[in-house]
Amino acid sequence: RQELELIEANNKMKVIDDNLVSIEKEYSATKAGEGSQGAQG
Repeated sequence: RQELELIEANNKMKVIDDNLVSIEKEYSATKAGEGSQGAQG
């Protein structure tokens, strides 16, 4: 039972990591694309 919970937790962490990586990529691409044209935020 504990092993299964660990596997599920690891899978969730992996999904979160993947999401963070894709978000970072999008953010970098957006930042690079805008350049100094008045970044929002």
